[in-house]
Amino acid sequence: MTNILLLLFIFANIIFQVTDSCFLSDKFHMNVVSQLPRKSPPLFLHCASGNDEVGYHTLHKNDTFEWKFCDYPISNITLYFCHFWWGPQQRAFHVFDDDVRRSCLGGECHWAVWAD
Repeated sequence: MTNILLLLFIFANIIFQVTDSCFLSDKFHMNVVSQLPRKSPPLFLHCASGNDEVGYHTLHKNDTFEWKFCDYPISNITLYFCHFWWGPQQRAFHVFDDDVRRSCLGGECHWAVWAD
């Protein structure tokens, strides 16, 4: 009986991964958009969490970078940060943590980078 339950769990997990669902967790869609002035240098960014390297990206005016992930609400430990470079300026932010989680409506988290 234990083997059957284990196989059912594995099968269900495979199905949810193939269908891009989060099994027993919440799905989040992160969205970062460059709202820098039209003729400014590009925005460079690097985003990651403790176990998910999202990578380095270059955004021009109105370009968007997005990614999705599953978060288990009982763990309260998921943390994503992004480091932003624009000309001589740079900043790093937590773009997802327990506090930000509460402000992501319907699992949609939006960040805009402005010149100021």
